[in-house]
Amino acid sequence: MSEKTSLTLLDHLPTEILFDIFDYLSCNDILYGFYNLNEKFNRILLEHYPHLNSLETPNNDFNFWQTILPIIQLRVEHVTITSIDSGLTLNAFPNLKSLVISTAVPIYSDELKPIIEDEKIRQLTTLKLRSEILSRADLNETSYIIPTIFHHANSIETFEFLSTFDLHRLKNVINVTIQSLTVKLGNSTSILTLITHTPNLRYLNAVLYPMSTHPRPEQTVNLTHVQLRTLLITSENGSIKNQSFARLSNIIKQFSTSLVRLSLKLSSIISTDTQFDGHILRNQLLNPMTKLKNFHLFVTFDEEPTETSTLLSTFQNQFWYNHRWAVGVYGKHLFTLPFHFKELNCFTDVDEIKSSNSKMLSTWPYVTLIDLSQCNNLDVNLIKQLKTNMPNLTTLILSAESMNNLVIDETVTLDNVSTIHCKGEYLQNIKQWLVKVVPNTKRLVLSYRPQSATSSLNRTVYLHKLDAYFRGPQTIRNYTYFLNIQHVDVKFTVDDAEDVHRHVLRLIREFFEMFKNLNSFTFEFHQNIFDMNNIPFRDPDELFKLLNMDRISQKYRLKRVDNYIQFIKKTRV
Repeated sequence: MSEKTSLTLLDHLPTEILFDIFDYLSCNDILYGFYNLNEKFNRILLEHYPHLNSLETPNNDFNFWQTILPIIQLRVEHVTITSIDSGLTLNAFPNLKSLVISTAVPIYSDELKPIIEDEKIRQLTTLKLRSEILSRADLNETSYIIPTIFHHANSIETFEFLSTFDLHRLKNVINVTIQSLTVKLGNSTSILTLITHTPNLRYLNAVLYPMSTHPRPEQTVNLTHVQLRTLLITSENGSIKNQSFARLSNIIKQFSTSLVRLSLKLSSIISTDTQFDGHILRNQLLNPMTKLKNFHLFVTFDEEPTETSTLLSTFQNQFWYNHRWAVGVYGKHLFTLPFHFKELNCFTDVDEIKSSNSKMLSTWPYVTLIDLSQCNNLDVNLIKQLKTNMPNLTTLILSAESMNNLVIDETVTLDNVSTIHCKGEYLQNIKQWLVKVVPNTKRLVLSYRPQSATSSLNRTVYLHKLDAYFRGPQTIRNYTYFLNIQHVDVKFTVDDAEDVHRHVLRLIREFFEMFKNLNSFTFEFHQNIFDMNNIPFRDPDELFKLLNMDRISQKYRLKRVDNYIQFIKKTRV
């Protein structure tokens, strides 16, 4: 390695200040920006900086990483794979302890298999599979994952698996090493089954899906010996109904002597269900919890409760005061305060929230995503409220109509928001939002699903609108509005693939013209009528030919997975 002695203004800063600067950057950014800048920075990075142990596999500039990897590979303990075809193997990291697989598009089971069956997996203490995993043909293609991870010879203590967890794969398996699980399960009874196979579990984050219309009979397994300390349960698509909450409560109370933290996010609850008033929650669920310190509840009813004041009064007694637990009611939602969940839907005006303790409504520091796409009657000053009350907000989901109705104050910007998702066909205000409201947007998501499932005309019109909006002369003159954007996703529902073929091709071309700094562009399409003989852009190689743009093929790799088409930048400019 040749020594460089060139000086920069940063050379005059003390090492402690440089470390403070590095704390705001990822290890990838630190290496790419400072390695081989000069001899001083090489020495600081390779000899003194203590946190150069996490690496994200590159999507571009492979030559640089092939140079730096042999120098740092012994220090790397944590790796995040963002592209399954990056070419890096686990053998490149002898001291690897933690592996996260998180890709923007799904991955196929056979692509994942070499990683899961690598012997390096056995030395990991943490494995997180956050990508959607698809099977090419056989639905059992993913059957190897669970038995491999739960093998008794593994060292994995923390496992996250965001595809549906097949409990049948755990037959006759007991794993005493795993202490933390984040999984998707079919029903609440599956929680007990899972814990019987992981007796030393301390943390469980379970997302419940209604996979079975006939729930299993309630089990009588005694698990009071399991010292579970944290239990987080989220129901989606109506998997927890009012009649099954009693069953869920009985499961939770199995761990009444060990639970320190309990979080419940439940949907599709019948609004007349009294199990969610303060008295019954206390008597039937919370009273037996002798060590419980943190209780977080977020319930979505099927309709707004009619007796809000009466409901709130049940939480205004000594039990709730002693624990410093308060609740708020807003629309169809009942939640504990302070609000501890990352995602919040249909927040329209903080002043409309009714609470058992109004002092806890001032800030919502845990919220990182807010979805306003289904909201009506948004407060015109909502942007200012978001700025004041949600300082850590990073993702905003809006309908095009709500985006058009909100008042824009040029003095109020949501500087932390890096992802904007716009739903709907009216796009007039996207540009001024990117400039005046969310100037630091890095990812732009546009999606459209017509109300009429058979109206292909509406879909074609939407593509025309996208085409015209991003191709118009005014937009081209002001292309600098989009320079910050690094990722664009377009989500679209199709009926007749051939009918939209030419519009999509033109849209792809024009997006690459408009968004000069794109690192990735993803087109996600869904078909109402599935036809294997009529899948858009089935042949990836042919797509580049149809685009007829050599520049795209020179700068971007094309990945076609299921109903996704993804362009990923090859090299860093």
